[in-house]
Amino acid sequence: MLSSTAASFNVTDAVKLTPGDMIAAAGSFEGAPVVGLPDTRLVRVRVNGEQRLELRGYPVERLDWLKSLGCFTEIIRFRTRLFLPPDGAERILTAIG
Repeated sequence: MLSSTAASFNVTDAVKLTPGDMIAAAGSFEGAPVVGLPDTRLVRVRVNGEQRLELRGYPVERLDWLKSLGCFTEIIRFRTRLFLPPDGAERILTAIG
């Protein structure tokens, strides 16, 4: 939302989120944009009774690379979903950005 507002005023580099900022903002309604992966959002979700960090809208062609960084996938309701391990989330987000 903030990035679209900035774009409407022709501000191209409004906010740079750190990995810690992205994780903190993941709990908001829209989640947080992921630096280094355009159109990807980091969101906090509940899956099987536990809180997880999920990457939504990630480029499918980068899936193998994201998994090599430590992300993992699960197929839930016939859809592949991509998650970050809690103990490696900041390190992975740093590598992505």
